[in-house]
Amino acid sequence: YNSNAMKLPASYDAFWVQHPSLEFVTGRVGAIPYGTWKAASMPLPGLLNSRRAPSSERWKYNAEIDLFRRKDDPDFGYAHGNMDGYWYLNNEFHLKSFEFELAESVVEMRIPRLSGPKGDRLLFDGWDKIPSEFKVLEKKGEEVTRLIWKGNDPWNKYVTLAQGPKEGSDRVLRIWQGTEEKPEKADDTRFVVQLDEIDFTFDASKGYTRLHFEHNGRIRSGRGGFGTRGAHEAGFSLNGRMEYLTYDARGGILERDSLRAENRGEDSYGQFRYRNYFGPRSSWTRQTVLTQEGYLIVRDSYLPCESMNGYEAGPCWLLRPELDWKNDDQPDRGPIGHDPDRNWFHAPAWDHAWWQKEKKRLLVWIHPGEGKTFGVTAHDTTPDISRMMGSNYYPTQNSHGKAILKAGETEVFLSVLVPFTEGEKADPIAEKIETWVTNENCRATIGKVAVSIGLQGEWKVSR
Repeated sequence: YNSNAMKLPASYDAFWVQHPSLEFVTGRVGAIPYGTWKAASMPLPGLLNSRRAPSSERWKYNAEIDLFRRKDDPDFGYAHGNMDGYWYLNNEFHLKSFEFELAESVVEMRIPRLSGPKGDRLLFDGWDKIPSEFKVLEKKGEEVTRLIWKGNDPWNKYVTLAQGPKEGSDRVLRIWQGTEEKPEKADDTRFVVQLDEIDFTFDASKGYTRLHFEHNGRIRSGRGGFGTRGAHEAGFSLNGRMEYLTYDARGGILERDSLRAENRGEDSYGQFRYRNYFGPRSSWTRQTVLTQEGYLIVRDSYLPCESMNGYEAGPCWLLRPELDWKNDDQPDRGPIGHDPDRNWFHAPAWDHAWWQKEKKRLLVWIHPGEGKTFGVTAHDTTPDISRMMGSNYYPTQNSHGKAILKAGETEVFLSVLVPFTEGEKADPIAEKIETWVTNENCRATIGKVAVSIGLQGEWKVSR
Protein backbone atom coordinates (compact mmCIF):
# COMPACT_ATOMS: atom_id res chain seq x y z
CA TYR A 1 0.00 0.00 0.00
CA ASN A 2 1.27 3.46 -0.96
CA SER A 3 -0.77 5.27 1.65
CA ASN A 4 1.60 7.57 3.46
CA ALA A 5 1.72 11.33 3.09
CA MET A 6 4.90 13.03 4.18
CA LYS A 7 5.42 16.41 5.85
CA LEU A 8 4.58 17.83 2.47
CA PRO A 9 2.67 15.61 0.07
CA ALA A 10 4.83 15.27 -3.02
CA SER A 11 8.04 14.75 -1.06
CA TYR A 12 9.35 12.30 -3.63
CA ASP A 13 9.38 11.96 -7.42
CA ALA A 14 5.82 10.73 -7.74
CA PHE A 15 2.48 11.46 -9.37
CA TRP A 16 0.28 13.98 -7.57
CA VAL A 17 -3.46 14.72 -7.69
CA GLN A 18 -4.79 17.99 -6.23
CA HIS A 19 -8.07 19.84 -5.66
CA PRO A 20 -8.31 22.53 -8.39
CA SER A 21 -8.85 25.46 -6.02
CA LEU A 22 -5.45 25.00 -4.34
CA GLU A 23 -1.85 25.67 -5.27
CA PHE A 24 -0.58 22.50 -6.87
CA VAL A 25 1.48 20.32 -4.50
CA THR A 26 1.46 22.54 -1.40
CA GLY A 27 -2.25 23.31 -0.97
CA ARG A 28 -4.28 21.55 1.72
CA VAL A 29 -7.81 20.37 0.98
CA GLY A 30 -8.71 20.26 4.66
CA ALA A 31 -7.92 23.96 4.99
CA ILE A 32 -10.43 25.07 2.31
CA PRO A 33 -13.05 27.24 4.10
CA TYR A 34 -16.82 27.29 3.65
CA GLY A 35 -17.89 28.08 0.11
CA THR A 36 -16.01 25.35 -1.78
CA TRP A 37 -17.06 21.70 -1.84
CA LYS A 38 -14.35 19.09 -1.33
CA ALA A 39 -14.05 15.39 -0.52
CA ALA A 40 -12.65 13.75 2.58
CA SER A 41 -11.60 10.34 1.29
CA MET A 42 -10.03 7.94 3.79
CA PRO A 43 -8.07 5.03 2.22
CA LEU A 44 -9.07 2.11 4.44
CA PRO A 45 -6.22 -0.30 3.48
CA GLY A 46 -3.75 2.15 4.99
CA LEU A 47 -5.74 2.16 8.22
CA LEU A 48 -5.46 -1.64 8.49
CA ASN A 49 -1.72 -1.51 9.12
CA SER A 50 -1.60 1.65 11.23
CA ARG A 51 -1.55 2.26 14.98
CA ARG A 52 -5.29 2.86 14.80
CA ALA A 53 -6.05 -0.38 12.99
CA PRO A 54 -9.01 -2.61 13.91
CA SER A 55 -8.48 -5.91 15.68
CA SER A 56 -8.01 -9.00 13.52
CA GLU A 57 -7.80 -12.78 13.72
CA ARG A 58 -4.42 -12.85 15.50
CA TRP A 59 -4.08 -9.38 17.05
CA LYS A 60 -6.41 -7.46 19.34
CA TYR A 61 -6.31 -3.80 20.30
CA ASN A 62 -5.90 -3.29 24.06
CA ALA A 63 -7.44 0.03 25.11
CA GLU A 64 -5.76 -0.02 28.53
CA ILE A 65 -2.26 0.25 27.03
CA ASP A 66 -3.27 1.71 23.63
CA LEU A 67 -1.31 -1.09 21.90
CA PHE A 68 -1.94 -4.45 20.24
CA ARG A 69 -1.61 -7.87 21.91
CA ARG A 70 -1.51 -11.34 20.41
CA LYS A 71 -4.82 -13.14 20.89
CA ASP A 72 -3.17 -16.53 21.46
CA ASP A 73 -0.69 -15.15 24.03
CA PRO A 74 -1.82 -11.72 25.29
CA ASP A 75 0.87 -11.54 27.97
CA PHE A 76 3.74 -11.95 25.50
CA GLY A 77 4.93 -8.56 24.29
CA TYR A 78 2.95 -6.04 22.29
CA ALA A 79 2.93 -4.19 18.96
CA HIS A 80 2.24 -0.54 18.18
CA GLY A 81 0.13 -1.54 15.17
CA ASN A 82 -1.80 -4.56 13.96
CA MET A 83 0.86 -7.04 12.76
CA ASP A 84 -1.67 -8.84 10.56
CA GLY A 85 -2.13 -5.55 8.78
CA TYR A 86 1.61 -4.95 8.46
CA TRP A 87 2.00 -8.31 6.71
CA TYR A 88 -1.18 -7.87 4.61
CA LEU A 89 -2.83 -10.84 6.32
CA ASN A 90 -5.97 -8.94 7.23
CA ASN A 91 -8.27 -7.05 4.85
CA GLU A 92 -11.48 -7.47 6.87
CA PHE A 93 -12.99 -4.23 8.14
CA HIS A 94 -15.95 -4.03 10.50
CA LEU A 95 -17.40 -0.51 10.31
CA LYS A 96 -19.36 0.38 13.44
CA SER A 97 -19.50 4.19 13.63
CA PHE A 98 -18.61 7.45 11.87
CA GLU A 99 -17.99 10.81 13.57
CA PHE A 100 -16.71 14.33 12.90
CA GLU A 101 -16.94 17.74 14.52
CA LEU A 102 -17.58 21.13 12.96
CA ALA A 103 -14.52 23.36 12.61
CA GLU A 104 -16.63 26.14 11.12
CA SER A 105 -19.95 27.77 11.97
CA VAL A 106 -21.69 26.12 9.00
CA VAL A 107 -21.06 22.74 7.38
CA GLU A 108 -23.03 21.19 4.53
CA MET A 109 -22.70 17.51 3.72
CA ARG A 110 -23.74 14.73 1.41
CA ILE A 111 -24.38 11.23 2.70
CA PRO A 112 -21.05 9.48 3.46
CA ARG A 113 -20.43 6.39 1.36
CA LEU A 114 -18.10 3.44 1.02
CA SER A 115 -16.46 3.26 -2.42
CA GLY A 116 -14.26 0.75 -4.18
CA PRO A 117 -14.21 -2.05 -6.77
CA LYS A 118 -17.68 -3.19 -5.67
CA GLY A 119 -19.14 0.26 -6.36
CA ASP A 120 -20.66 2.73 -3.91
CA ARG A 121 -22.62 1.99 -0.74
CA LEU A 122 -24.29 4.85 1.13
CA LEU A 123 -24.16 4.66 4.92
CA PHE A 124 -27.94 5.25 4.79
CA ASP A 125 -30.41 5.41 1.92
CA GLY A 126 -31.46 9.06 1.81
CA TRP A 127 -32.23 12.22 3.75
CA ASP A 128 -35.83 11.03 4.10
CA LYS A 129 -34.55 7.78 5.62
CA ILE A 130 -32.04 9.05 8.17
CA PRO A 131 -31.75 6.51 11.00
CA SER A 132 -32.23 7.64 14.58
CA GLU A 133 -28.59 6.64 15.20
CA PHE A 134 -27.55 9.71 13.17
CA LYS A 135 -27.19 12.52 15.70
CA VAL A 136 -25.92 16.07 16.00
CA LEU A 137 -24.66 16.63 19.54
CA GLU A 138 -23.19 19.45 21.55
CA LYS A 139 -20.17 18.24 23.49
CA LYS A 140 -17.86 19.58 26.15
CA GLY A 141 -14.84 17.32 26.18
CA GLU A 142 -16.37 13.85 25.89
CA GLU A 143 -19.52 14.86 27.77
CA VAL A 144 -22.71 15.38 25.75
CA THR A 145 -24.26 18.66 26.95
CA ARG A 146 -27.34 18.51 24.70
CA LEU A 147 -28.88 16.69 21.77
CA ILE A 148 -29.22 19.12 18.87
CA TRP A 149 -31.00 16.79 16.43
CA LYS A 150 -31.37 13.12 15.48
CA GLY A 151 -32.74 11.18 12.54
CA ASN A 152 -36.57 11.25 12.15
CA ASP A 153 -36.81 14.48 14.19
CA PRO A 154 -38.38 17.55 12.52
CA TRP A 155 -35.88 19.97 11.02
CA ASN A 156 -34.91 22.83 13.32
CA LYS A 157 -32.83 26.02 13.14
CA TYR A 158 -29.61 24.02 13.55
CA VAL A 159 -30.20 21.16 11.11
CA THR A 160 -32.08 21.40 7.81
CA LEU A 161 -31.92 20.49 4.13
CA ALA A 162 -30.41 22.88 1.60
CA GLN A 163 -29.85 23.08 -2.14
CA GLY A 164 -26.73 21.31 -3.43
CA PRO A 165 -23.79 23.16 -4.99
CA LYS A 166 -25.26 23.13 -8.51
CA GLU A 167 -28.73 24.16 -9.64
CA GLY A 168 -30.93 21.10 -9.85
CA SER A 169 -28.48 18.95 -7.92
CA ASP A 170 -29.34 16.76 -4.96
CA ARG A 171 -30.27 18.22 -1.59
CA VAL A 172 -27.64 18.38 1.14
CA LEU A 173 -27.75 18.54 4.92
CA ARG A 174 -26.84 21.88 6.49
CA ILE A 175 -25.66 22.04 10.10
CA TRP A 176 -25.46 25.51 11.67
CA GLN A 177 -23.98 26.34 15.06
CA GLY A 178 -24.47 30.10 14.84
CA THR A 179 -22.29 32.80 13.36
CA GLU A 180 -18.79 33.66 14.47
CA GLU A 181 -20.14 36.93 15.91
CA LYS A 182 -23.10 35.22 17.61
CA PRO A 183 -22.45 31.51 18.19
CA GLU A 184 -25.33 29.31 19.32
CA LYS A 185 -23.05 27.34 21.63
CA ALA A 186 -20.75 27.99 24.58
CA ASP A 187 -17.10 28.75 23.81
CA ASP A 188 -15.84 25.49 25.31
CA THR A 189 -18.32 23.26 23.46
CA ARG A 190 -18.52 22.00 19.88
CA PHE A 191 -21.07 20.41 17.57
CA VAL A 192 -20.36 16.75 16.76
CA VAL A 193 -22.00 14.60 14.08
CA GLN A 194 -22.27 10.88 14.86
CA LEU A 195 -23.63 7.84 13.08
CA ASP A 196 -23.62 4.72 15.29
CA GLU A 197 -24.63 1.06 14.84
CA ILE A 198 -23.56 0.85 11.19
CA ASP A 199 -22.48 -2.79 11.73
CA PHE A 200 -21.14 -3.60 8.26
CA THR A 201 -18.21 -5.93 7.52
CA PHE A 202 -16.40 -5.90 4.17
CA ASP A 203 -13.08 -6.49 2.39
CA ALA A 204 -11.12 -3.21 2.51
CA SER A 205 -8.82 -4.23 -0.36
CA LYS A 206 -11.13 -5.87 -2.92
CA GLY A 207 -14.53 -4.59 -1.82
CA TYR A 208 -14.73 -1.04 -0.49
CA THR A 209 -11.34 0.71 -0.30
CA ARG A 210 -12.34 4.21 0.83
CA LEU A 211 -14.84 6.00 3.03
CA HIS A 212 -15.73 8.98 0.86
CA PHE A 213 -17.44 12.07 2.27
CA GLU A 214 -18.22 15.27 0.33
CA HIS A 215 -18.70 18.41 2.38
CA ASN A 216 -18.65 22.22 2.36
CA GLY A 217 -16.98 23.82 5.37
CA ARG A 218 -14.07 22.63 7.47
CA ILE A 219 -14.38 19.53 9.67
CA ARG A 220 -12.03 17.53 11.91
CA SER A 221 -11.96 14.22 13.68
CA GLY A 222 -11.74 15.83 17.11
CA ARG A 223 -9.43 13.12 18.39
CA GLY A 224 -6.32 15.28 18.21
CA GLY A 225 -2.67 14.40 17.88
CA PHE A 226 -2.90 12.80 14.47
CA GLY A 227 -1.62 13.96 11.15
CA THR A 228 -0.28 17.25 12.44
CA ARG A 229 2.64 17.13 9.97
CA GLY A 230 1.84 19.45 7.10
CA ALA A 231 -1.78 19.96 8.21
CA HIS A 232 -2.80 16.41 7.34
CA GLU A 233 -5.40 16.35 10.08
CA ALA A 234 -7.93 13.55 9.88
CA GLY A 235 -11.34 14.86 8.86
CA PHE A 236 -13.36 12.20 10.67
CA SER A 237 -12.94 9.14 12.87
CA LEU A 238 -14.31 5.61 12.66
CA ASN A 239 -15.32 3.15 15.36
CA GLY A 240 -14.59 5.62 18.13
CA ARG A 241 -10.76 5.53 17.81
CA MET A 242 -9.71 4.96 14.21
CA GLU A 243 -8.54 7.86 12.10
CA TYR A 244 -6.32 8.16 9.11
CA LEU A 245 -5.45 10.61 6.36
CA THR A 246 -8.60 11.91 4.73
CA TYR A 247 -7.20 14.62 2.46
CA ASP A 248 -4.30 14.46 -0.02
CA ALA A 249 -4.17 10.71 0.64
CA ARG A 250 -2.72 8.58 -2.14
CA GLY A 251 -3.97 5.32 -0.65
CA GLY A 252 -2.60 3.25 -3.53
CA ILE A 253 -2.91 -0.55 -3.60
CA LEU A 254 -0.16 -2.19 -5.63
CA GLU A 255 -1.32 -4.48 -8.44
CA ARG A 256 1.39 -7.12 -8.16
CA ASP A 257 0.63 -8.58 -11.59
CA SER A 258 1.66 -5.25 -13.13
CA LEU A 259 5.26 -5.47 -11.92
CA ARG A 260 7.94 -5.87 -14.58
CA ALA A 261 11.69 -5.39 -14.63
CA GLU A 262 13.92 -6.51 -17.50
CA ASN A 263 17.19 -5.75 -19.29
CA ARG A 264 18.22 -5.78 -22.93
CA GLY A 265 21.94 -5.30 -23.08
CA GLU A 266 22.69 -2.07 -21.19
CA ASP A 267 19.10 -0.79 -21.41
CA SER A 268 16.48 -1.49 -18.73
CA TYR A 269 12.69 -1.38 -18.39
CA GLY A 270 10.38 -1.38 -15.36
CA GLN A 271 6.73 -0.73 -14.54
CA PHE A 272 4.13 -0.82 -11.76
CA ARG A 273 0.48 0.08 -11.28
CA TYR A 274 -1.44 1.28 -8.22
CA ARG A 275 -5.23 1.20 -7.97
CA ASN A 276 -7.22 3.24 -5.41
CA TYR A 277 -4.74 6.03 -6.13
CA PHE A 278 -6.37 9.18 -4.70
CA GLY A 279 -9.77 7.92 -5.85
CA PRO A 280 -11.59 4.63 -5.11
CA ARG A 281 -11.56 3.52 -8.75
CA SER A 282 -8.60 5.53 -10.05
CA SER A 283 -5.31 3.97 -11.13
CA TRP A 284 -1.78 5.20 -11.79
CA THR A 285 0.68 3.34 -14.02
CA ARG A 286 4.37 4.25 -14.31
CA GLN A 287 6.57 2.77 -17.06
CA THR A 288 10.27 3.60 -17.33
CA VAL A 289 13.18 2.99 -19.66
CA LEU A 290 16.77 3.67 -18.53
CA THR A 291 19.26 3.70 -21.42
CA GLN A 292 22.95 2.93 -21.27
CA GLU A 293 23.62 6.64 -21.84
CA GLY A 294 21.86 7.42 -18.54
CA TYR A 295 18.67 8.83 -20.12
CA LEU A 296 15.53 8.05 -18.09
CA ILE A 297 12.22 8.10 -19.97
CA VAL A 298 9.09 7.92 -17.79
CA ARG A 299 5.53 7.37 -19.00
CA ASP A 300 2.85 8.14 -16.40
CA SER A 301 -0.80 7.36 -17.12
CA TYR A 302 -3.64 8.13 -14.75
CA LEU A 303 -7.22 6.95 -15.14
CA PRO A 304 -9.44 9.06 -12.83
CA CYS A 305 -12.76 7.89 -11.46
CA GLU A 306 -15.79 10.17 -11.13
CA SER A 307 -14.72 11.60 -7.76
CA MET A 308 -11.50 12.97 -9.32
CA ASN A 309 -13.27 14.80 -12.15
CA GLY A 310 -11.97 18.37 -12.49
CA TYR A 311 -8.94 17.78 -10.26
CA GLU A 312 -5.40 18.64 -11.37
CA ALA A 313 -2.76 15.94 -11.71
CA GLY A 314 0.76 15.40 -12.96
CA PRO A 315 4.28 14.11 -12.24
CA CYS A 316 6.47 15.94 -9.74
CA TRP A 317 10.28 15.95 -10.03
CA LEU A 318 12.16 17.25 -7.00
CA LEU A 319 15.20 19.17 -8.22
CA ARG A 320 18.03 20.55 -6.13
CA PRO A 321 18.09 24.34 -5.63
CA GLU A 322 20.85 26.30 -7.31
CA LEU A 323 22.21 27.83 -4.09
CA ASP A 324 23.10 26.50 -0.69
CA TRP A 325 21.07 27.50 2.36
CA LYS A 326 23.51 30.14 3.58
CA ASN A 327 23.46 31.87 0.19
CA ASP A 328 19.72 31.68 -0.21
CA ASP A 329 18.25 35.00 -1.34
CA GLN A 330 14.70 33.78 -0.57
CA PRO A 331 15.01 32.06 2.83
CA ASP A 332 11.29 31.38 3.07
CA ARG A 333 11.13 29.56 -0.27
CA GLY A 334 14.58 28.66 -1.53
CA PRO A 335 16.12 29.95 -4.74
CA ILE A 336 14.22 29.13 -7.92
CA GLY A 337 16.30 29.14 -11.08
CA HIS A 338 13.71 27.82 -13.54
CA ASP A 339 11.36 29.55 -15.97
CA PRO A 340 7.94 28.06 -15.08
CA ASP A 341 6.51 29.01 -18.49
CA ARG A 342 8.53 26.43 -20.40
CA ASN A 343 8.15 22.65 -20.35
CA TRP A 344 11.70 21.81 -19.22
CA PHE A 345 13.79 22.46 -16.13
CA HIS A 346 17.41 21.96 -15.10
CA ALA A 347 19.25 21.84 -11.79
CA PRO A 348 22.44 20.59 -10.09
CA ALA A 349 22.67 16.88 -9.32
CA TRP A 350 21.68 15.95 -5.79
CA ASP A 351 24.77 13.79 -5.44
CA HIS A 352 27.51 12.03 -7.41
CA ALA A 353 28.88 8.49 -7.61
CA TRP A 354 32.40 7.94 -6.25
CA TRP A 355 33.79 7.32 -9.72
CA GLN A 356 32.47 10.51 -11.30
CA LYS A 357 35.20 13.08 -11.90
CA GLU A 358 33.02 15.99 -13.07
CA LYS A 359 30.01 17.62 -11.47
CA LYS A 360 26.71 16.88 -13.19
CA ARG A 361 23.40 18.61 -13.76
CA LEU A 362 20.02 17.21 -14.73
CA LEU A 363 17.55 18.39 -17.37
CA VAL A 364 13.90 17.33 -16.99
CA TRP A 365 11.69 17.59 -20.07
CA ILE A 366 7.92 17.03 -19.82
CA HIS A 367 5.98 16.58 -23.07
CA PRO A 368 4.04 19.78 -23.87
CA GLY A 369 0.73 18.15 -24.83
CA GLU A 370 -2.66 19.76 -25.15
CA GLY A 371 -3.97 21.09 -21.84
CA LYS A 372 -0.64 20.69 -20.05
CA THR A 373 0.77 23.49 -17.92
CA PHE A 374 4.12 23.64 -16.13
CA GLY A 375 5.48 25.19 -12.98
CA VAL A 376 7.91 25.15 -10.09
CA THR A 377 6.91 25.14 -6.43
CA ALA A 378 9.45 25.41 -3.62
CA HIS A 379 8.60 23.43 -0.51
CA ASP A 380 10.13 21.59 2.42
CA THR A 381 11.35 18.03 2.15
CA THR A 382 12.03 15.20 4.54
CA PRO A 383 15.56 14.92 5.96
CA ASP A 384 16.60 12.01 3.75
CA ILE A 385 16.52 14.44 0.81
CA SER A 386 17.60 17.63 2.56
CA ARG A 387 20.28 16.56 5.05
CA MET A 388 23.02 16.93 2.44
CA MET A 389 22.04 20.59 2.16
CA GLY A 390 22.81 21.26 5.82
CA SER A 391 19.24 21.64 7.00
CA ASN A 392 16.58 19.18 8.10
CA TYR A 393 13.90 20.80 5.95
CA TYR A 394 15.51 22.54 3.02
CA PRO A 395 13.21 23.90 0.31
CA THR A 396 13.30 21.88 -2.89
CA GLN A 397 12.24 22.86 -6.40
CA ASN A 398 9.21 20.77 -7.29
CA SER A 399 9.20 20.95 -11.09
CA HIS A 400 6.02 19.56 -12.55
CA GLY A 401 3.58 19.38 -15.42
CA LYS A 402 -0.14 19.10 -14.78
CA ALA A 403 -3.50 18.80 -16.50
CA ILE A 404 -7.17 18.95 -15.54
CA LEU A 405 -8.67 15.48 -15.22
CA LYS A 406 -11.84 14.21 -16.87
CA ALA A 407 -13.47 11.20 -15.25
CA GLY A 408 -13.00 8.03 -17.28
CA GLU A 409 -10.39 9.57 -19.62
CA THR A 410 -6.76 8.49 -19.23
CA GLU A 411 -4.26 11.35 -18.89
CA VAL A 412 -0.73 10.55 -20.12
CA PHE A 413 2.51 12.36 -19.26
CA LEU A 414 5.95 11.69 -20.70
CA SER A 415 9.06 12.87 -18.84
CA VAL A 416 12.63 12.71 -20.15
CA LEU A 417 15.53 13.07 -17.70
CA VAL A 418 18.94 13.81 -19.24
CA PRO A 419 22.14 14.20 -17.19
CA PHE A 420 24.84 16.56 -18.49
CA THR A 421 28.16 17.97 -17.32
CA GLU A 422 28.20 21.18 -15.30
CA GLY A 423 29.34 24.04 -17.51
CA GLU A 424 27.42 22.88 -20.56
CA LYS A 425 24.48 25.03 -21.67
CA ALA A 426 21.07 23.52 -21.03
CA ASP A 427 19.31 25.06 -24.05
CA PRO A 428 21.20 23.06 -26.73
CA ILE A 429 20.46 19.84 -24.83
CA ALA A 430 16.73 20.67 -24.67
CA GLU A 431 16.75 21.40 -28.41
CA LYS A 432 17.89 17.80 -29.07
CA ILE A 433 14.81 16.36 -27.32
CA GLU A 434 11.62 15.57 -29.22
CA THR A 435 8.58 13.73 -27.86
CA TRP A 436 5.33 12.26 -29.22
CA VAL A 437 2.49 10.99 -27.04
CA THR A 438 -0.81 9.17 -27.59
CA ASN A 439 -2.87 7.11 -25.17
CA GLU A 440 -1.40 3.93 -26.69
CA ASN A 441 2.23 4.80 -27.37
CA CYS A 442 4.88 7.38 -26.66
CA ARG A 443 8.27 8.10 -28.17
CA ALA A 444 11.23 10.26 -27.20
CA THR A 445 14.40 11.06 -29.10
CA ILE A 446 17.48 12.52 -27.46
CA GLY A 447 19.87 13.23 -30.30
CA LYS A 448 20.42 9.89 -32.06
CA VAL A 449 18.85 7.79 -29.30
CA ALA A 450 15.15 6.93 -29.73
CA VAL A 451 13.00 5.30 -27.04
CA SER A 452 9.42 4.07 -27.39
CA ILE A 453 7.04 2.75 -24.71
CA GLY A 454 3.67 1.15 -25.43
CA LEU A 455 0.52 0.85 -23.38
CA GLN A 456 1.00 -2.90 -22.87
CA GLY A 457 4.65 -2.59 -21.87
CA GLU A 458 6.25 -2.87 -25.32
CA TRP A 459 9.50 -0.93 -25.32
CA LYS A 460 12.40 -0.33 -27.65
CA VAL A 461 15.66 1.63 -27.74
CA SER A 462 17.29 2.36 -31.09
CA ARG A 463 20.44 4.24 -32.01
